[in-house]
Amino acid sequence: MFRLFRRISSPGVITWVRDAAEAMDFGERFHALELAVSFNPDWDYDTDDPFNDDKSKAWINAQGQHQGTCVHCANCDAGCQVRAKNTLDLNYLPLAEKHGAEVRPLHIVRKITPLSGDGYRVDYERIKKRPPDTRS
Repeated sequence: MFRLFRRISSPGVITWVRDAAEAMDFGERFHALELAVSFNPDWDYDTDDPFNDDKSKAWINAQGQHQGTCVHCANCDAGCQVRAKNTLDLNYLPLAEKHGAEVRPLHIVRKITPLSGDGYRVDYERIKKRPPDTRS
């Protein structure tokens, strides 16, 4: 089974971040954070080409979504190309759809009100697309 949460494993990264926190007088607040990322316990820095996407192991999560395990490439902020990061599109949204929710792109939910009996009222706002830029 894959581990879903893990602390940062690179001692170098932890040292750099801790040193930066201490330099700003926040050393007492420093601690490694748990990550909502799927890790393969067999992944190893000493493997041939360890950061290659081919080192990711495919699996299907509890919501039936295809995911992979982390290859430690540091693309977490930009978007995980192997789907190891547990993002809304891989967990809560599919679960909500399984329970009858309708997911609408370009909509912002402003309020959710439970209805007496069963269901919810969802107040939302539609995001309007901007007109094309006509500047030359």
